[in-house]
Amino acid sequence: MACEVIVGSNGKALAIACSRNRVAACSVPECRRPHTKLCDFPIAGKASLGVPAGTCDAKLCDAHATSQAEGVDFCPAHHARSKLGKAAASTREVAP
Repeated sequence: MACEVIVGSNGKALAIACSRNRVAACSVPECRRPHTKLCDFPIAGKASLGVPAGTCDAKLCDAHATSQAEGVDFCPAHHARSKLGKAAASTREVAP
């Protein structure tokens, strides 16, 4: 049985909540919210090692998931990476 201490705004424990069916927490450090989504950023496989291509699959809560399209969410690191890629591509498209 997994238990969690619920702390009030004054920093003191208010309650201890225990559950038999614990949902994995968001993978963002210091976030303890339950995950509701997975990162869908594409990850290249390594055929030589027998690892197929897939997605990041980092566990994310609603606050840390960034929607890219309907049903497609990125973790904070991959969202930043995708924005950098788009910015670089847009500067390359401008012809002198």
